[in-house]
Amino acid sequence: VQEDPAFLLRVTSRLAELAHRFGDHALSSEHYQRALHQDPDNPDLLRRYGFLLLDLSENLADPVQRQEVLTEAEKVFSDAIKISQDDVEVYYGYG
Repeated sequence: VQEDPAFLLRVTSRLAELAHRFGDHALSSEHYQRALHQDPDNPDLLRRYGFLLLDLSENLADPVQRQEVLTEAEKVFSDAIKISQDDVEVYYGYG
């Protein structure tokens, strides 16, 4: 049976989104990373992963870990801006 990469990407992306909605940031992050491995230049995935990282950073008590996650979010939003300059939400997340 041949795998359909586009279908797998949609499923992985949807799982990431659902895990984020239900507050499972670790599982959501894992799925977003897997989806971005399949499609690293997808601005929608980058934007949603960036917002997940921002949410994750708010729940971290350790300031060093929090800064690491915020730095990663900044990189993710920056990558999304390079790909899609007209997405206002990306600029909001980057700011």
